[in-house]
Amino acid sequence: MKFKDVIGNENVKNYLRKSIENNNILHSYMFIGTEGIRQT
Repeated sequence: MKFKDVIGNENVKNYLRKSIENNNILHSYMFIGTEGIRQT
């Protein structure tokens, strides 16, 4: 999946994109949101 395919969450996408560009990727990330909301 590419970042352009993710709808919304611009701040998160920018953070992850910059982390990848700077080769500063953490070993884990936690993504949380409203319970019951799913995206496919």
